[in-house]
Amino acid sequence: MSSRLKISIVSIIFLFFAFLISQIWKVGHLYEHTERMQGTIGYAFEGRGFTPCGKKEVWWVSSDKGDIGKNLYLSLALEGKSGPISAYIDADMEISIKGNFGHLDMSKREVVLVNIHEMSTEIPTGCEVNFET
Repeated sequence: MSSRLKISIVSIIFLFFAFLISQIWKVGHLYEHTERMQGTIGYAFEGRGFTPCGKKEVWWVSSDKGDIGKNLYLSLALEGKSGPISAYIDADMEISIKGNFGHLDMSKREVVLVNIHEMSTEIPTGCEVNFET
């Protein structure tokens, strides 16, 4: 193999990796911003979701910073509740960019619960449960 051919192959590989890195760089941060939100959080065997008050969309609740959904499930299960568990929540949340998240990529956004201000099994009007397993 000639040295010119070797240089050409190395150059093509270098350009390919430079292009690949530039495309990965464009993706940016997964989370757009942190915001205080109110809504319904639900937890079940194959899912955990958050529905903001007044909306129908269900967002996946990440367990990256501790499994708050599981802790919610266990604490409410101790009160005698079973099956899918839902509660009202007022919390600061990191909100993702639009994409596919959660079990079978069923959610368009993901949230990470950062700070919980209030949580209750009493769900106010306008914050109805929209979470299914």
